[in-house]
Amino acid sequence: MFFKCCFGVVAAASFIFNFLFCVPLLKRPSMLKKGHNILSFSLAAVDMLTCEFRQFPYPKGNHTQKELRHKWRLCRLLDNRYPLFGMGKISILLVACLAIESW
Repeated sequence: MFFKCCFGVVAAASFIFNFLFCVPLLKRPSMLKKGHNILSFSLAAVDMLTCEFRQFPYPKGNHTQKELRHKWRLCRLLDNRYPLFGMGKISILLVACLAIESW
């Protein structure tokens, strides 16, 4: 239970700080004309999505069989490891692009 709480705090902090990084870039679109800022913004957006995919909850409570079947499909779609793995690959490629661009 302790580790789940710690992971939740880290995921929430990651989402908040990535969001706070994206806000100034969105307020001033002139900043998004440079390649470095575009890649940094993309990396922050992918990291925010990664946090959300990792924290997807399963349905609980009293539901009809039809509602539960629909929600179970949605949970199976979003809570498997493939979206998380894909987001990780995208993050790695964005960091590689940042390194190449700054070189």
